[in-house]
Order: sequence, then structure tokens, then C-alpha cells
Amino acid sequence: MVGHTLAGSAMVLFYNDGVAAHRLSPSVSSAPIAGGYVGAVSGKRQICRIRPCSIIARHLNGVIPSAMSDQTQYQRAWQILNQDLRRLEQKQGDLSGALEALYRHQFASGFVCDDLSQVERYPVAHPADPDQAFVVQFNPRRAERFNGRGHSSPGPGQVAEHDGCFLCPGNIYWQQDGLQLGYDVELNGRDYIAWINPYPLAPVHSVIASREHLSQGWAVNGGGGKMLCLADLIMDLVTLARRLPGYLTFYNGIDAGTSIPGHLHYHAFRRPARLARFPIERLTEGCGTAAELVTHGYPVHFAFWRGEKMDVESRASQWARTWIEKNDTRKIELTANIMAAADVETGEVRLYFVPRARSNTTGQSAIRKRLIGGLEMLGELVFSSSNDKRQLDAGQIDYFSLAQMLADVCPQRDDHPLIIPSPTR
Repeated sequence: MVGHTLAGSAMVLFYNDGVAAHRLSPSVSSAPIAGGYVGAVSGKRQICRIRPCSIIARHLNGVIPSAMSDQTQYQRAWQILNQDLRRLEQKQGDLSGALEALYRHQFASGFVCDDLSQVERYPVAHPADPDQAFVVQFNPRRAERFNGRGHSSPGPGQVAEHDGCFLCPGNIYWQQDGLQLGYDVELNGRDYIAWINPYPLAPVHSVIASREHLSQGWAVNGGGGKMLCLADLIMDLVTLARRLPGYLTFYNGIDAGTSIPGHLHYHAFRRPARLARFPIERLTEGCGTAAELVTHGYPVHFAFWRGEKMDVESRASQWARTWIEKNDTRKIELTANIMAAADVETGEVRLYFVPRARSNTTGQSAIRKRLIGGLEMLGELVFSSSNDKRQLDAGQIDYFSLAQMLADVCPQRDDHPLIIPSPTR
């Protein structure tokens, strides 16, 4: 992937098939083809095809028709696919191969149609310090997620569970005509389903949703009921990251980037380019400590931990309990973005916790604030309108405007800031 800077020699980064990144020259035009897309580069055609997969062939050879009206057939297809994916996971030793095979399956079946070929990424650097930079992702199809996908109401003999929640498996069958299949995943004894996101942000963008209809918020007064406690959310996210080395995983709290607040879910996607680092990661790369509270050099304040999985889980969970206790009078307002990643080589886990307040999403920019989630906190902001594209191409979106968008959701810049304790090292 290559491109041009917004200040003249800008770099625009192009995604392609959502599975692997291929280097293209700065001048690229693309058109979808079966199994990938064709890029016309200086008169040459570069074809990026999705790799063949025996799992796809097996399930498209009569087991999965274009739409399944028979729920028994759907359940059988689910069972066979999950058996194949489980064997792949066991052979590889982590979840990444299974998710990539699931992605290829869902793309070939026609459920996922967005190959990310229309996505462009614009680095936007600080004018006085090129090492400080955000990334703008122009993703014209991302806005479609608010309209939902598939049927909005069940057919005869079918039932809408929890007001037709888009992440409840009982609804997904009739909403998507049986095209959408998932992979059963267990995290710390809790049952989840990995679904491929039809409106992806990055390669192999998956949504890991609880099988049970639990709230995206956390329990204010201990665990139990229809929501998890914050410590359990952190534990499951860290476990997911550890099982997906080379991926980014994140949790968006209510009014903190989530588009389905009624159903607990995490996001996971493969890094757009091997060894690429997001701005927040670059900021903490040289950090020699195992934990830190970062209050300078970034638009939002955040806590950061690094180390072995169990150690990060324990220290972050203890810190989160202290954070809630210190903001006891406002605990109903508390929300957050939490991001985690595991190093491919060492397995070291890095966890970023951005405290937020739901009361900080009021005013004229409330909708924009609510849309800022984990990817934005990592330093990549998503734009999708034609007006956004014109401004990006004209270089009218600068570093300071992007920094302000993130700073606007930071409760530490309010008249009533949250109390954020320093994490233990």
C-alpha cells in the first residue's frame, strides 16, 4: 500500500481484498472483480485474488445455497463450518486462521460484498513534527451500517428477539436469509460468536458478540444480571487479543463508538499492513515501563499496560475498580474505549484504556462524539461522505482539526473532569 501527504506529496493508502495488502503505485484506479479487484497502475493491471480455501469449496458445493429458508439446513451448515474452522484453529494454535477462513467463506457466499477497494487512508502530519501524525480513513460504505442489512421484520412463523437485535443469532437467520454464518468462540467460560462485519473498517473485520443478549455497558454495582462487570470485559478482551496475535481488538462503550449498545460485542481486525503501528502505539513504543497514565502528547488521556496476559488483566482490572470507586458519584456516566493487541513474535499484550463520560456526548457535536470509538482512539479517524472526500483531496483537513475531534470527547477537558488514577507498575 502506498499513496501521497495532504500537504502536497500526500500519501493515500489503498486497501484491496480485505485479506492481504498489496503494494500499489500512487496513481491507482480500481474496479471490483470476482475474488478481488483489478488496479490499473500506469497502464498495468494488478489482480489481487482471494486465496482459494477448501472450506469455501466444501460449503458452497451444495451445503449453502444463495439463501436458506430451511432452518435445519442452516444449523447443519453452521455445524459443518464450525467443525472445519475448529480444526483449523487447533492446527494453527490461534484464532486468526479461523477468522480469515470465515471471512473468505462469507465473501464467497455473497454475504460480505465490500472488499475494501474503495477505502483510502490519508496520513495527516503535524506541520512542525512529521513523526506526529493521525490517519484519516475514507470509507464511503461505512455509513451504510446505520441502515442495517437484510430484512427489518421477520417473515411468517419467525420471531424477532430483543426488538430485532442485529447481533442475536436467532434474528440473524431470518434477517440475512441464512447467508450469514458465524464461528462459536469461548472466552473465559463465556460463549461468543465471531461474525464477519459486512461494513468493514480493515482486513478481516470481525465482530465477536456474546451469544446471550447482554448489554454493551458494564454492571455498575457488581456483576450479574444482563451485563458483565468491567473486570470481566477487560479479561475477555485481553484473552481475545492474545488469541489473535497481529490483530487489533477493541471494545466501544455506550456513547463511545458502539452502534449496537444493546448487545455486548468486541471488534477485531488484522493490521492493514504488516508491522504497521497506529499513532497511539507509536506514542507508547519507547515506553520502558509496564504501566503508565498518559496525559501529554495525545488529545485524550489514557492508561496503558504492557506485559504477559495474566499480569495485564490483573493490573488493568484492579485499576478499573479504583477508577470506578474514585468516580462513585458519577459511576452511571462512566464509559470507555479499550484497545488491546498481542505481539506476533513475543506474545506481549498491550492494553489501552481511554476513560470517557456519557455526559460528554451532549451539545451540537453529540452525534459525532458518539461515533468516535476504538479505531479513532488508536489514531485513525473514519470519514465517509462525498464532502469529506473533497476536503481530504483538497488538503483542508489538518492535524489540529483531527486532534480537536478526539480532544472533544476527553472528559478531562470538561468543567467536571473525571478522576483518573495512575496505574500500578
